[in-house]
Amino acid sequence: MTPTEARAWVEQRLQRPTAAATRLHGGLLNHVHRVVLSDGRSMVVKRAPPHIASSPHIPLSPERADREASALRQLQGQPVPLLLDVHDHTLILEDIGEGLDLAEWLTSGGDASVLDTLAHWLQELHDRSGPGFVNHDIQQARLSIQYRPVQGWLADRGHPRAALAGQIAVSTGERFAEEGPDFVMGDLWPPSVQLRPHRPPGFVVLDWEMATAGHRAQDIGHLCAHIALEQLTSGKTEDWVDRFVTAYGPMSEETACLAARHQGCELLARTIGGFPRADLTPHIDHIVAQAVQLLVDAARPWAI
Repeated sequence: MTPTEARAWVEQRLQRPTAAATRLHGGLLNHVHRVVLSDGRSMVVKRAPPHIASSPHIPLSPERADREASALRQLQGQPVPLLLDVHDHTLILEDIGEGLDLAEWLTSGGDASVLDTLAHWLQELHDRSGPGFVNHDIQQARLSIQYRPVQGWLADRGHPRAALAGQIAVSTGERFAEEGPDFVMGDLWPPSVQLRPHRPPGFVVLDWEMATAGHRAQDIGHLCAHIALEQLTSGKTEDWVDRFVTAYGPMSEETACLAARHQGCELLARTIGGFPRADLTPHIDHIVAQAVQLLVDAARPWAI
């Protein structure tokens, strides 16, 4: 979807003239635009193509847009954008405006207590009953894209623990593909957390297409991986992972182990895997060693 196509879609769907459209950047999965109506009001148009928008060679079900719409309907009253309309795997969402995401906030010296607030909110979200469905398409795609390739990523580097780490990664992905009791956001990383002081609790959480009835460890491990990377590249001394985990509160051994294992898989995906960050190149050896250690240390007989 191009900006011109986004304008045309809104005009056809809402029967209102538009003045402009601009592509929004940050996410990887979808085509997202801000569309301004002729009366000056704006909205966000988000279309899910049948593949990852940033990687068209990787197929991904467009039904994820419908999953996001279902999640947003159930989360009214939570810090999420309002769903204004949905049709043809395309959402029209409230425009929450410009601001800082979680990484920008933390690395620019913003108050890290936002991690405490986020952890408390997430714990309460997880304690809700699951949204009534398992997001099979997304979880199977993650199993194929994020967990099964781990052994190959490490083997290509000649890592001696490639086979063991790969086995642990696959069992982790298979566990997350099962239905669970928790309402899982599914894509909790810094770009999805937008700081908005005027919106209680001070942030808005975007991008719910991966929401599922699953295991809370996936959210915990995902955010831990990304805030660890932000801390590493920014040179900040506060341990953001420890702060977040402490604020989240007690968790079972299974949750702690699965979260650590997913954290390891996500660290590998962002360095030697399918979604590498160029700014991490100087730190690759350190991150890979840390990721493998997380996977191996969190191995348990019940989970391999």
